Amino acid sequence: MNNAIDSFKHKVNTMKNQHIARTIKIKNNRSGNLANKYNVILISIDTLRADHLSCYGYERNTSPYIDEFSQRCALFTNAFSTSAWTVPAHASLFTGMYASRLGLVQSPRPGILPEEIKTLAEILNQSGYNTAGFHGGGYVSANFGFNRGFSTYRSKGSRFEDNLRDCFGWLERHKKLPFFLFLHGFNCHVPFNPPRKFDIYSKGMRSTYNTNRKSIYAWEPLKNKEDLEFIIAKYDGEIKYTDFLIKKVVQKLEELHLIEKTIIIITSDHGEEFMEHGQLGHIRTLYEELIRIPLLVYIPFINSGKKIDKVVSLVDIPATILEILDAKYKHTSDGRSLLSLIKTSTHNSTSFVISETGKDPNKNIGDLPPRLGYEVPEFIRCVRTNEWKLILDKDNNPIELYCISKDPKERENVCNLELSMRDELYKLSKNLNLKSFREMKTIKESDINIDKIKHQLVALGYM
Repeated sequence: MNNAIDSFKHKVNTMKNQHIARTIKIKNNRSGNLANKYNVILISIDTLRADHLSCYGYERNTSPYIDEFSQRCALFTNAFSTSAWTVPAHASLFTGMYASRLGLVQSPRPGILPEEIKTLAEILNQSGYNTAGFHGGGYVSANFGFNRGFSTYRSKGSRFEDNLRDCFGWLERHKKLPFFLFLHGFNCHVPFNPPRKFDIYSKGMRSTYNTNRKSIYAWEPLKNKEDLEFIIAKYDGEIKYTDFLIKKVVQKLEELHLIEKTIIIITSDHGEEFMEHGQLGHIRTLYEELIRIPLLVYIPFINSGKKIDKVVSLVDIPATILEILDAKYKHTSDGRSLLSLIKTSTHNSTSFVISETGKDPNKNIGDLPPRLGYEVPEFIRCVRTNEWKLILDKDNNPIELYCISKDPKERENVCNLELSMRDELYKLSKNLNLKSFREMKTIKESDINIDKIKHQLVALGYM
């Protein structure tokens, strides 16, 4: 273990410098609009944990089409969200910045995306791209500033199938000009109620647990192991249906002869807990089941089909897209482009990523009943490398340390045993100069009009 720590120490100074470079402004010298007129489709499958896809080693065949499509993609085996819930994760996905730097971490009213921060959609829109988002509403709605830069930003329901007809119509009308399309759905989010054709894993199970309940904040207690297996079976059925819908999207691109002109990125904002650490749902922790997410990148002019094991983050996606497009832009970002890693397997990697979550106890979104045994910390942050994870509390004190390479299920907290490794990881977090819990600005209740999206939050079980 000491050799591993000594080796890691040698990397720390390099990692510090690389992360400082992440936050400087980058400008391409090319003049004019985007040179390579490739289209971009960014697909966010809400609440999809990586280890429930068969292409990530899951025992059930939940994702036959994504598995097939992955042979044409770069598949990142260690991709991580910046948070354990929707708003901060999508804020990072759209800006390339960590959520605390944006002041958007704590649920349930995190605030609005700061106007001074330019989004990927704004950059592409200003560069001549048609921009559209078809999304599941709720915590991805315009209420939180996610519509900025999109000429069209629309939701007719929380699930992918609710918006595909409008999405396909838009594609048909805009296929001749370069476009940026954001597609999002809550299919894998509670309530878990897959169509009968795809609800194949729960057949024959005796559990009467209600996975179609009204509120995720009122989980009924699990009576036995069969209840948990039933919930997971329903979740996996939703994944299988979502896989079918992703296939329809790619088939539409092929029908419109756009597949060789379009970059496609498939990812998620966070995962879901199934009692691995004593809870169901998300938001409350930063364990692997919540922050390890799928990431597949399809680039028409690169023959890929490779798996990449380096740790990467949602904050890397905007920089990756902009470099693929050879864009002229000036953009502050915590992320780095993954293009060189996709092309050659070499990368000036920063070797660690950050994730954050929390709840403001002074704000609410309605008369929420207390979730059974559910406690959300005010704020926690983690530093994740390929081998280690350090979790810090709201006062930036190290509280949990796991050697992921030896303890992938995070059962043995060695925070008080591996002091040298704990201290090195702590330095990495500190040197990012992210906002502390106390520095993050508070948001007035009037800044967020929950009434506009109340019916969507009800449908997702938040109220």
